[in-house]
Amino acid sequence: MKLRFLKTRQFVVARLVKLLREEHGSPPPITLEQAYRIAIKYLGEQMRGRLKLTSIPPANIYNRDRLKGAWVVRVPSCGPVSTGGVGRIICISRKAGEIIYDGSDGGE
Repeated sequence: MKLRFLKTRQFVVARLVKLLREEHGSPPPITLEQAYRIAIKYLGEQMRGRLKLTSIPPANIYNRDRLKGAWVVRVPSCGPVSTGGVGRIICISRKAGEIIYDGSDGGE
């Protein structure tokens, strides 16, 4: 029963995506799940399960307005070396699914 429900749900989602593309002429926004897959592909499989995604860019990052409307991926530090409280984020455009920022989180 559950498999049947999932197949029906996948069909409905695929149909909605198709209708949106026909109506608007452009792909729909990138979902959180798609952004996660993009981040894993970009950073590597070893990061699976370690990333945190949000839609709110850090408050004290340079050119923050450009990152509004993007998925923000917090990347944990790897290894024993301290980064002095500065972390790393990558931002993925919701419109195009491209990495638009990869760098410091501004110390947040």
